[in-house]
Amino acid sequence: RVKKTVKGKRHKFEYKCSACKKYFKSKEVEVNHKIPAGSLKSFSDLPSFCDRLFCEDPDGYSVMCKPCHREETNRQKVLTK
Repeated sequence: RVKKTVKGKRHKFEYKCSACKKYFKSKEVEVNHKIPAGSLKSFSDLPSFCDRLFCEDPDGYSVMCKPCHREETNRQKVLTK
């Protein structure tokens, strides 16, 4: 959404976190991969890692505030162990 600003100033955008549903400035959000990109443990992991990292479908991503993204990433790490 566009944040209301003083007339004549540049528009500022706010982004809604898909987890907590609050609005944040662009510096306070990160892009979350809905299907984790995973990690590179060997050279053979590279092709599938790149496919997941650069998914073509915009529905493969979600916008999250930094605290929610950190929490989600940690949760995914626990599930993959």
